[in-house]
Amino acid sequence: MEYPGLKVEYGARAVRARSLQGTLFGCPDAHHEPPVPLRCEVRAHRGESIFLWWTGSEVHAVVRVEVNGERIGRLLNYYHSPEALAEVCRELDVPFRTHGYQPA
Repeated sequence: MEYPGLKVEYGARAVRARSLQGTLFGCPDAHHEPPVPLRCEVRAHRGESIFLWWTGSEVHAVVRVEVNGERIGRLLNYYHSPEALAEVCRELDVPFRTHGYQPA
């Protein structure tokens, strides 16, 4: 999982233990818990499939997925890329919330 300009996690085990854990259940390092259950939606955007991570009625992250064969080869999470998140969400006409460039 890559957060462009911020960090990269290598390997499925690391991603499951860190980024996906934080995305689904809150970020323990930041003492943040999602206020409502999160949901993920697949959408088409500019000819590729992306994930939209919703918290309540707003998109909080856009994730690009690169597939290698039948497996996910790379995830690029734009949670901390406010301009990219805003641009994609405006093009898809969905409500969104940005979180700045790095963890608080």
